[in-house]
Amino acid sequence: MQGNLSTIQRPHIEHLHDALHEILWYNTTVKHEPLKPWKRGVLIGVIISLMLGAFNCGLTLAPTVWIQVEVRQARSLMPPLGEAMVYLRHTYYGPVPDRDTLTRGAITGMLEVLDDPYARVLEPQNNVTAAEIFTGKYGDIGVTLVWNGGWRLAPYPDGPAARAGVTEGDLLRQLDGRTLEGQSRADIEAALIGPVGSVVTLALERAGQPLTVQVAREALVHPSVSGYLLTADIGYMRITSITEATADECRAQLKRWPALRGLILDLRGNVGGAMTTLPELGGIFLSPGSVLYHMARRSGTQAIQVLGKEAPFTGRLVVLIDGQTASAAEVISAALQDHQRAFLIGQASAGKARMQLAYPLANGLTVVLTTAAWESPLHRSVEGTGVLPDAEVSAAVAGEDVALQEALTYLQKR
Repeated sequence: MQGNLSTIQRPHIEHLHDALHEILWYNTTVKHEPLKPWKRGVLIGVIISLMLGAFNCGLTLAPTVWIQVEVRQARSLMPPLGEAMVYLRHTYYGPVPDRDTLTRGAITGMLEVLDDPYARVLEPQNNVTAAEIFTGKYGDIGVTLVWNGGWRLAPYPDGPAARAGVTEGDLLRQLDGRTLEGQSRADIEAALIGPVGSVVTLALERAGQPLTVQVAREALVHPSVSGYLLTADIGYMRITSITEATADECRAQLKRWPALRGLILDLRGNVGGAMTTLPELGGIFLSPGSVLYHMARRSGTQAIQVLGKEAPFTGRLVVLIDGQTASAAEVISAALQDHQRAFLIGQASAGKARMQLAYPLANGLTVVLTTAAWESPLHRSVEGTGVLPDAEVSAAVAGEDVALQEALTYLQKR
């Protein structure tokens, strides 16, 4: 029984379109040789002739022709993954996801066989969200919270709170009429954040006198470093993340305290950041040339040394860490501990001793891969175990910062 032109329905035309699309894509993208118009015409004629010939013979070979065309191209690109995708698209009996979804699944599958808990694929929307979070732009009033007989405020220079009249050392009593009893730092910080332009009312105490200040939240680029002078000669410095600006911010903060005898460096909740800035950051507390960490790659192991732009801080140093201190923040903690430069207080850190790089793909996805691992100056690996503190102190209880009080007491006795 012979076929006729009326039997060439939409599915067959779609197969023709797919075949042409794949061949043209291959020549343009892979071979970088776009087909000349006359070649394209010949190609179309050949494919149509094959289709009509098959139908005139009463055969149903058309789909197979197109599949084999794609399979041959797939073999030249990434066999047998490309072949499997072609068969799936053309012969699977159920609904077939679009090509982007199949590609995403294939990439995810490749990463899963690596046995690497950090390897992952980021969707485009996640990349945008991560970028927004990293820049730190959201509605806030611009203060650092420090526990010193209560939650005290250290406003960012020229930030919304500072312009509204908040000064360093103001004791926060209430926030929008709510008491702070039993509230942790995270609870209060979450309450301070809100829509840009909204107003928060702070009930403060300054020199024993109560006062009320209203502050409008603004979109801020938050510094990674903030500080507060606990006593005349003991400072508190918090590093929330490690960015390319962190070392400069640390130096600037220390220059505000010329009479500093002791420093509490708070790395709690710091999940890391830019490893490239660590040698300069380490040079603020360690002698130039000191080993900061050992980095192991495929090509071998390299000792990374600190860089000193200026003379390092030589006062007594306490570092606060917890279970969320990770990656680059752990590198600094471990190095200061190995060189006996700092006394560590708190809880074991996260235990992340592998480094990742992000590689953007042409389809908008980003592949994150582990490219190296690090060890401390004394070749300690913290992967899975974390940096262990010299003095273990539990998390904050009933709103008090127990670890900070322990650190202050430690410095005052020395």
